[in-house]
Formats: sequence, C-alpha cells, structure tokens
Amino acid sequence: MLNVAKMEHMVRELPSDVVNTGRQVWLATLGTAGVVGNTVQSLFDALVEEGAKVQKTERKRINHLVDTATDRVKWVGHVVEDNVQATTKLALGRLGLPSRKDVSDLMARVDVLAAKVETLKARRGAGYGR
Repeated sequence: MLNVAKMEHMVRELPSDVVNTGRQVWLATLGTAGVVGNTVQSLFDALVEEGAKVQKTERKRINHLVDTATDRVKWVGHVVEDNVQATTKLALGRLGLPSRKDVSDLMARVDVLAAKVETLKARRGAGYGR
C-alpha cells in the first residue's frame, strides 16, 4: 500500500509534471508547425522552380511549332502564287494577249525608237538631212 507521505509528494509533483508535459506538448506543436512551414515553403519553392523550367521548355516548343507552321504557310503561299501566275500567263497567251515580258520588251523598243527620233529631229533642226 501507498503511504500518505508518498501520496502527498505525488500530488505536489503532479502540477509540476502536468505543467512540464503541457509545455512539452506546446513546444512539440510549435516544432511541428515550424517543420510543416519549412517543408511547405521548400515544397512551394521547388514547385515554382519546376514550373519555370516547364514554362521555358514549353515556350521553346511552342515557338518551334509556330516557326514551322509559318514556314509551311509561306511555302504554300509561294506555290499557290507560282501556280496562279503560270495559269494566268497560259490563259492570257491563249487569248492572244501580251505577257508582262512582251510589254516590257515593247516599251524598251519604243524608248530606243523615241531616242532615235529625237536624234533625227535634232539633226534636222541643225541643218542636216536637207
């Protein structure tokens, strides 16, 4: 059996033990909050860093896709333009209409003839050719 002195001692020590246990629980709770806070912050930082890497990689991939699509559109545009020009040239030829080159050649010949006429006019005005 317990004697009275021992029982009194246990009762007096109880509040001290309860306070110490409560204090330890409080500190453990604060420690848990600190660890969780640090872990969450570390996890958040790691996620931000990983997100930046993914964004950079995806931006490069998307830019590459856009460049490829732009190049294809330009190529198709050139093919279409060449086909339209060839078809137009063929249709105009069938109708007997002159081509752009024919008109340019004719204009060059007219310029040469106009220059010769001016030369002849100048000579005639100076008394040559009578």
